[in-house]
Amino acid sequence: MIFKPASFRLWNFWAPYYEKLWVQSVSLTPTRRAVIQQVSAWIQSYQPLHAHQAHETHTAQPSSPTFPKLRILDVGCGTGQLLRDIRRAFPHLPLELTGVDYAPAMIAQAQALESGETRPITYACLTAQQLDQLPQPCHLILCTHSFPYYPDQRKALDQFRQALVPGGHVIMAQAAGVTLYDRFVLFFVKWTTGAALYPSEPAVRQLIHRRFQVKLVRPLRGKWFMPTILLFHLEEAAQ
Repeated sequence: MIFKPASFRLWNFWAPYYEKLWVQSVSLTPTRRAVIQQVSAWIQSYQPLHAHQAHETHTAQPSSPTFPKLRILDVGCGTGQLLRDIRRAFPHLPLELTGVDYAPAMIAQAQALESGETRPITYACLTAQQLDQLPQPCHLILCTHSFPYYPDQRKALDQFRQALVPGGHVIMAQAAGVTLYDRFVLFFVKWTTGAALYPSEPAVRQLIHRRFQVKLVRPLRGKWFMPTILLFHLEEAAQ
């Protein structure tokens, strides 16, 4: 089991209010901005000449051979905020965006917000254990603030790897129990979100051993009272 039933009910409860929670402004929104910056850098690795221009000026042509169709999967997507932000940030790139979450109420909220969209995002109610049900492997997996809630984190990383094309990438961002203050704050966070394990950078490096290699790791600066949040950019390790 990667998820627990208790937290399943908890996230269903939060779904209608999720985008209005106070933590959006102090943590979730800044995290999404940082992730999108890293996604932009990742896209440039495929489009070294034109991706920056596409992001800044929105003038790139999606039919250009320098813009392959890239599939991005958000695991633990919640109500789809990050994927919607990516769609807005790269309106002319041929991105296939998919979000999965194990809480049906979160997926229902995300799907309701897709009404009338000409570039719809695909959503599915799946756990990280069920990524093999997706029709195609993806080029990039995003996982923001949900990884700590996976009791079997090694197995989750194995599932990520299997869901990627060869040489695929993962961008994760989550709170980390680095300092005594972090652990104190996160102890109370668990009462509103469910049981969690917040791995430090050394712990993540152990978890990804022989699965992924670290391309980048950096702390995300936020309000002084927020716990440490780390962003990891991982690439599939060579066989």
